[in-house]
Amino acid sequence: MKMKFKLRLFILQTSSRVLDAVAGDPFGREPWLFAKNSNALDRLAQKLRERLLSLKGKCSFSRNVYISSRATISPRHLRIGENSVIGSETQVGYDIKIGANCTINAGAIVRGKVRLGNEVRVASGAQILGFNHTFDDLLRPVYKQPIERQGIEIGDDVWIGANAIVVDGVEIGSHSIVGAGSIVTRSVQDWAVVAGNPAKIIRSRLTDESLRNLYEDFTHNLTRDIPAILQNHRDADGFKAVPGVGGKSRAWTDSIELAAMVNQNLLDYESRDLIKKLQAFQDPETGLAHGPYGEGKLHKGGKYVDMLECAHSAYMTMATGYALECLGSSLMYPIYVVDEIVEEKLFDYLDRLPWATNAWQAGAWVDHFASACYFNARYFGSGNAISSLFSWLEQHIDAHSGMWGDPYPEGDWSQPVNGFYRLTRGTYTQYGKSLQMPNQAIDTILNHSESLKYFSPRSTTACHVLDIMQPLWLCLKETDHRREEIMDLAGKWLVRTIQRWDSERGLSFETEENAKPSVKGTEMWLSIIWYCADTLKLNPSCTHFSPKGIHRPETVWAIR
Repeated sequence: MKMKFKLRLFILQTSSRVLDAVAGDPFGREPWLFAKNSNALDRLAQKLRERLLSLKGKCSFSRNVYISSRATISPRHLRIGENSVIGSETQVGYDIKIGANCTINAGAIVRGKVRLGNEVRVASGAQILGFNHTFDDLLRPVYKQPIERQGIEIGDDVWIGANAIVVDGVEIGSHSIVGAGSIVTRSVQDWAVVAGNPAKIIRSRLTDESLRNLYEDFTHNLTRDIPAILQNHRDADGFKAVPGVGGKSRAWTDSIELAAMVNQNLLDYESRDLIKKLQAFQDPETGLAHGPYGEGKLHKGGKYVDMLECAHSAYMTMATGYALECLGSSLMYPIYVVDEIVEEKLFDYLDRLPWATNAWQAGAWVDHFASACYFNARYFGSGNAISSLFSWLEQHIDAHSGMWGDPYPEGDWSQPVNGFYRLTRGTYTQYGKSLQMPNQAIDTILNHSESLKYFSPRSTTACHVLDIMQPLWLCLKETDHRREEIMDLAGKWLVRTIQRWDSERGLSFETEENAKPSVKGTEMWLSIIWYCADTLKLNPSCTHFSPKGIHRPETVWAIR
């Protein structure tokens, strides 16, 4: 086996050298020209080079990869994404992953344990050194002591300037720029421009002007995009959450809110027909919305309905009521079950909600209850429980975190933060009440927002992002606490979301690459865009776009 391997290696090495001698290295100094200008001989030489490297280490090459014949490659672990290129006189190796559309220019060094995202540019002479010598043993020369590799992580769309040096253990955020000759010894945040020795932030790329131009261009085209997106999610039977999937009540309410966001009618539907359709979602006995598609069946009687434990139907009651308001109408019946929850019964149930283990579920229940109280009070003149609800909330907020409920599992704040959004959306936002502890809430939310488990740009959801951006927007109405950090976060999510926008299909609820766009995802991400823009004070110049219905920002029923 060893002889066969050595023979195969010899044949490949010889063939590769012959081809390299014939083809030369016309792209070594300008590797980005390979895809456009290479001929059949150049591409054959490249394929032989890839096969040869694969015999020497664990390698993976996507299509249209180019590696100069004069590059020094140590292919122990090497993965290169499509359209990525490596120039001449470079040193690349040990444990390297390179994303798509990257360029490592002539004379650059990328060694050790290094991860490059997509669309990264490494200029000539730059050094990315994902390793270091240890030197703890005083009796041995440094070069004989072990090498450690913490690794270097570089995000998407990063430019490493000429002769810059990035040392081991550093993370460089997406869309950042490292100035020529800089020495990066500390991690760099997204969108930063750094320079110097040691490198320091000299400015952010997210300037007021750049964000305003981006947002204005986006909203200018939105009135054109929304009808096309809605049409894409409609078939002969009506609106679908995702094209080709069966009908859902929420697809109708989300579609109505999407059209209302840009002050448009819902395609060619008459408002009176839509009102009639949505009012039919409501059950005349309980007042809850079960919908016509069977996804929210009501079990008549019992605590399941009496205490709004039918979570889907309770949510659809909100969604239906808000969508009807977008059409200038309202629910046909009061939500009878809510009027029967008197103060003593309410307090007992609030005490028994799962605040310790599922604060999101508890916050969602409060949202459903408060919204039902709003509909009953505004359209039917009934319901007196909302003041009692606020009384309970004021007594049970956590003075340290500004939240209701506990992290679960321990140290994981997703449940309380997401529950905080649902709870405050239906109460403090909707009724115009001031938050009690906005500073503490901001600290908790910002700390949670740093969790890559929930907020990696490629693996989060509209729910997670909305559940931090709307509460932070709400908190800033009461305080300036950490405003700059909040505005920085708003700028990042504004740009990330607009970057993903598909003018014909909208946005998927999830940010994963293969996730399918939906009316739900589109409506939620557009609401996120608006809240980010309003936090950044970009909205005064845009009056034709704002969230409507369930995610609207306005106070609609102040407590008298």
